[in-house]
Amino acid sequence: NNLANLLGQGDKLAYVGREANSQGCRDMGLLPDTLPGQLPIGDAAVRDRLGKLWGVQPPAEPGQSLAQMLAGGVKGLLVAGLDPAAEPATAQALQGLDFLVVQDLFLTETARLADVVLPACSFAEADGTYTNLERRVQRGPEGIQPVGQSRPDWAIVAALAEKWQAIESKGDSTWSPEAGQAQGAAPTANMPDWKRKKRKARHGPTAKPWNYPNAQAVLEEIGKAALAYAGIRWETLGEAGVQWPSAAMARIARKPESGESAPLAAPEPGSFYLVGGGLLWDGGAIMQHAAEQVRGLAPQPFIALNPADLAALKLADGGAVVVSASGRSVSLILKADASVQPGTAWAPVGQPGLPAEALGAGRGEPVLVKLQVTG
Repeated sequence: NNLANLLGQGDKLAYVGREANSQGCRDMGLLPDTLPGQLPIGDAAVRDRLGKLWGVQPPAEPGQSLAQMLAGGVKGLLVAGLDPAAEPATAQALQGLDFLVVQDLFLTETARLADVVLPACSFAEADGTYTNLERRVQRGPEGIQPVGQSRPDWAIVAALAEKWQAIESKGDSTWSPEAGQAQGAAPTANMPDWKRKKRKARHGPTAKPWNYPNAQAVLEEIGKAALAYAGIRWETLGEAGVQWPSAAMARIARKPESGESAPLAAPEPGSFYLVGGGLLWDGGAIMQHAAEQVRGLAPQPFIALNPADLAALKLADGGAVVVSASGRSVSLILKADASVQPGTAWAPVGQPGLPAEALGAGRGEPVLVKLQVTG
């Protein structure tokens, strides 16, 4: 991102995400201030089109970011495929919720705090698509049968939405939760047209039922909601996938980012600017449940310094140190790495316990850390 901006090519680079399918999540409207297709939430024409598709028009006001939700913006939260409680400060915020639901593959730190845990399938147990950074939509076909009572994430969300619609329809004499559960249908799915129109006059617009038979049906609706995906079908993706057209990027609600930044002052002796980054074998939740031979590829959480900085501090490669920043401290293994710029300390993100994140890595602002030998 920085390189593209400095070269004056930032408008050609929509987004560079760290996680798999980050692009696809944004395309689906995951950001609190965009609609599907990454279109502006203030675009009335787009909201009207989505309202006709879904039966309920999206709100014109932005939603909340994760930070806003954890700061008290909500009383209840559904967390899917994320483990924010791995960071102690976030775990404390989650404990302040009235109700927490987690759907995940493993009993993560966040799942241990949940009031309800819904078992989700792994990527190998569910059909789906992934969108990479070059806008290429690729199939992820089901390889094995789902284990136990686990379901794909989309199926869990759809089932919850059907239950939610049932609760909201309790006041409708034409439908009851018990009847709906027995029929396996949405409140208005089997209504004749005249009765549906009469209900709409009493209760307002009726939301479209969430009855998707499979992931392919979900992809079909994605093509209607995010027009960049129009025409993309599961059976036509093939082995190489299909790119959504670059012409659609012209309407994406991107916030321009400046490629300029103020130079940082040289750190005081004994202090280092923290730099965080990802590892190929990151030691995260999937790795912790992998085979022993694979787990051995993930290093223990560490912090790396340039050998010259290590020599100046009279510290040894492989020693244990306490790293402190902004009142927080974590214990890490010290490593010498000539690729680390002098005056900086490099720590991998996504490690068990999120030590780098606890120190402030990844927040987009300079963080100074100090090291102290333990023992």
